[in-house]
Amino acid sequence: LSPNGRFFNTLLYENFNYIQWLRNALIDPSIWILNMFNYETLKSKHEILIIGGIKLNVNYSCLGLGTMSFIIAYVTALPKKFTKKVNIILITSFIVYLLNIMRITALGIVFSNNRKLKASLTYHHEVFNVLIFIIILFILYKWFRWNLRQPIS
Repeated sequence: LSPNGRFFNTLLYENFNYIQWLRNALIDPSIWILNMFNYETLKSKHEILIIGGIKLNVNYSCLGLGTMSFIIAYVTALPKKFTKKVNIILITSFIVYLLNIMRITALGIVFSNNRKLKASLTYHHEVFNVLIFIIILFILYKWFRWNLRQPIS
């Protein structure tokens, strides 16, 4: 759906741009939380500007599509009932989504209050991904343990 893409279609770009929907689903709650903490903000399609602070770019890698794909692929491959698979996919994806909003909000608050720290935290995507995968593996471990319990006869 990129305007520079080979198969660009205006109708699809304006009405079915799920990448922008996901960006907005991260940007809008982050702005709402920042405003709750008395930060004045402006937004564009890809950015959050904290007035007197920093500008956060919410680019493609911030959306968590790789993480969501991992969850879907891993759980789909398991020999469980369809409803159980859908439940764990939705629950885990929602947890990742909430943590992503918290990450964006926390980066805005921390970097606005301490600009020197921004230069030292250039790998925040990698740190966040490691944390998310640890959380996902913990959730899946608990889910396996819960689903593998057998009644004692």
